[in-house]
Amino acid sequence: MIFVTGTRLAVPRGSRIRYPNDLRGRPVAVVSGTTNEAAMREYDRLNGLAIRFVTADDYRAALTLLTTGGEDALAADDILLRGLLAQTRQSTEFRLVGDMLSFEPYGIVYARGDGALADAVERTLRGLAESREIVWLYDRWFVRPLPSGERIGLPMGTQLRRSLELPGLPPK
Repeated sequence: MIFVTGTRLAVPRGSRIRYPNDLRGRPVAVVSGTTNEAAMREYDRLNGLAIRFVTADDYRAALTLLTTGGEDALAADDILLRGLLAQTRQSTEFRLVGDMLSFEPYGIVYARGDGALADAVERTLRGLAESREIVWLYDRWFVRPLPSGERIGLPMGTQLRRSLELPGLPPK
């Protein structure tokens, strides 16, 4: 695991939606077949909210549903929502609300049995963690403005920070 995120909601800045329970009977955009859709449907089932789900084929289409006013919220991974909104001219017109409704660890995928690549990835990540350069890199790409001027604005969370701590390496 090299990154931790989870399902959150993007809503128009003036919306009265603050928490997932505020979605009772409202239309919510989700991307079809994603873990976010599954998390939202489970949350809806457990809380009896009768959310009206509108599925999109991809994140761009789901964002369009939100930005054109057709849906009251968009549910997706926190980092994906931040990235999508950072790329729109309307980014300041939306905000993220509520706690994460799922736990979504991200990792690096490579071909099974590719020991050389697995070793190279492991050595590189361990070196970045031991030197703490990984914290600087995270800050560079997720907190400070990107070369394009866009800003994700996502400080490293406790779960990710802890996942980067190595045995015998004191946390800073």
